[in-house]
Amino acid sequence: MSAAALLLVLGLPCLAALLARRAARALGRTHPATATWCLTLLSVGIGFATCLGIASVAADLLLLRWSSLLPAVLVHLPPGSLATCALVLGAALLAVTGALPAGCAAARDWWAAHRALGDRPAGGVLLLSDDAPEAYAVAGPRSVVVVHTGLFDLLAEVERAVVVAHEQAHLARHHGVHVLAARTGAVLNPLLRPLVHAVHESVERWADEDAADRVGDRAAAARTVARASLARRRASTGGGHLAMSQGGAAARAAALVRPRPPDRRAAVLAVIASVVAVNLAVGDAAHGVEDGYERLRRSAATSAEPSATTRNGRIAITVTQSTH
Repeated sequence: MSAAALLLVLGLPCLAALLARRAARALGRTHPATATWCLTLLSVGIGFATCLGIASVAADLLLLRWSSLLPAVLVHLPPGSLATCALVLGAALLAVTGALPAGCAAARDWWAAHRALGDRPAGGVLLLSDDAPEAYAVAGPRSVVVVHTGLFDLLAEVERAVVVAHEQAHLARHHGVHVLAARTGAVLNPLLRPLVHAVHESVERWADEDAADRVGDRAAAARTVARASLARRRASTGGGHLAMSQGGAAARAAALVRPRPPDRRAAVLAVIASVVAVNLAVGDAAHGVEDGYERLRRSAATSAEPSATTRNGRIAITVTQSTH
């Protein structure tokens, strides 16, 4: 196998993941919608490139070193086809494994909200009698915003409107999909794990910005974030949902005090171009690894052909003559 191609296949996704972690800090100065989309694309794109590289190398090694352990139908497959099968199956298995804990928690939240909702129509606000100071959005076929009385009773009217608008923004913007995509990318490439936390913070800030725009009072939104966070410190609760009091409350409140950050859509296009370039480079290097495998296999097959036979300690070379 070509050493340069092998290094590129395995090393480029790791380098891209490290650069993405640095980009996550720089994206904090942009609008959270821009940051969320950029971080999600980076997580999914680099995670896919990582899986592509590993599947390509694994397929070549299987056919080169352990072909006797494989079924006959797989031995005769080209390395690219075997790598594609490994890519699809491996990525699906890792994605399901990584998303399973969050999916189970979200399913529990949805079932609890569904039971409490009863026959009432979905899409509204469900006020639960619970002392825990929480408010969260439960996505699903019957999406609903859940507000506990422990938080509802602490807030003024405008602050309650901020809470409801914040949670409705999570549902309208499908923030749970972004978080799940970031978690999947982190499963495929563990170097991307810091991006999961960054996506969590950015979707909370995005919902804060939407709530502030809907209410028309950034100061009230900042005050609501701070009060919800202080109340939650006294009684911490967890779950798979996106909650009003999650994320760095101090940073979120400070961001709402400042003017609305710029929405740099050009950054999203730059990220898309970068992710495509990384995957194309890894795919091209994977072809180089496959070509190296083919050369090694042909060389091994040639060296295995008997060119001479040994008889009584002497080498007898057989010469075949053709008659015309």
